[in-house]
Amino acid sequence: MISAEVWNVYQAYLLKIDNGDKPGAYAITTDGYGAFYVWCEETRCVAGATYGQDAVNYCEREYDTDCVVFAVRDDIRVEYEIAAASPSGSDTTNAAPALSAPPPVTKIAVSATVKAEIDSYLANQGAGRAWALAIANDGSDVAFASCPTSGGWSGGRACEPIKGSPQELASREAVMRCGGAAACVLLYEGAQVAGNVEVVTQ
Repeated sequence: MISAEVWNVYQAYLLKIDNGDKPGAYAITTDGYGAFYVWCEETRCVAGATYGQDAVNYCEREYDTDCVVFAVRDDIRVEYEIAAASPSGSDTTNAAPALSAPPPVTKIAVSATVKAEIDSYLANQGAGRAWALAIANDGSDVAFASCPTSGGWSGGRACEPIKGSPQELASREAVMRCGGAAACVLLYEGAQVAGNVEVVTQ
């Protein structure tokens, strides 16, 4: 059983790989509620069976749980059912869309030193690169990463083009450098706030 959200992300993955024309792999957590994919922007990329293993490795690191390969390119490798988005048996055909309150803002208290690092990040982003900044849940630390948006690849393994778009790569790397998804959240993608997080200086 996979969640509707995981299925929707799989549809986005299919667009990235042109419905199988480009190499890639999609991995999901064993509970069906998390997913991670890798892909190549070109039709001619590094060959081999590493896409599936890479997707599983990143998935397990991101969610800290076991993952399996769901699909290689557009070839689904496991049996699955999509969890119902609404309670079974309820007739929602004519129901008005539910109005949900916006998610609550998470306030993270930071020291003046950490606030200065955030301000420095916002002031010093260079052009031609995708930037991201992650913050520890307890406000004790921040970490940033950047990947080139075009031209020659430069930025280490984290920016390897077959792993995703420059912004996806920078965001993922910033969280990993900060301490991982269990300890940190993404605060900025470029200069845009990435989530419902408000930083408060102590």
